[in-house]
Amino acid sequence: MAYAEVIVAQTNRKLDKPFYYAIPSHLQGKINLGTRVIVPFRNKYIKGVVIGFSEQVALEKIKEIKGIQEGNPFFTPQQLELARWMAEYYVCPLSVVLQSIMPSLDFNVQTREEKSVRLVKDIVSEEVLRELHRAPKQKELFLYLAENSPISLKSLNKSFKSASTLVKALAQKGYVEVVSAQDPEYLVGKKPLLTLTSEQEGALQKIIKGLNKKCFVPI
Repeated sequence: MAYAEVIVAQTNRKLDKPFYYAIPSHLQGKINLGTRVIVPFRNKYIKGVVIGFSEQVALEKIKEIKGIQEGNPFFTPQQLELARWMAEYYVCPLSVVLQSIMPSLDFNVQTREEKSVRLVKDIVSEEVLRELHRAPKQKELFLYLAENSPISLKSLNKSFKSASTLVKALAQKGYVEVVSAQDPEYLVGKKPLLTLTSEQEGALQKIIKGLNKKCFVPI
């Protein structure tokens, strides 16, 4: 079980296929069928769901899973089987079907990487303010960040003129750092898992029974 087959949170039909990711040593034994994961995809991190495993993959370079979202495996094997059937029958991306089954899956995906600005850990504000006494604009931004860190660079640009330039200057002095807003530590969710009601579970079992018999079953 060295590699995980992951459906990523993308609605593009061309990307509606499993992508293979290596399971790092510290996550061995923690990733199961249906586990929600954080994976690198192109120039960003996005969410995905593990739908299978492979011992060998015919690829030269394989990226690693970066993290997992909290909670037990989100989908049961039966639910994944149902999702595959629905995706094929309705000609719909599997990621969309998975979110339709479990709305709290939260597959919100940013189309481009966003940046977040925060103060460097353990920074001493009094010393920084003394250093910035000849740079009032930088001082003003630093004081703002002291109350609002971390904050997206996009938001800062709305509040401060030439915010990007000021942030760059503060970063060069070692007072702030710019990080990806899609870093795994920002993406890992803490929302409670959604559980099926007795009625929903009963309906699911009827659907699975119909799928196994390859016949229509009224719900």
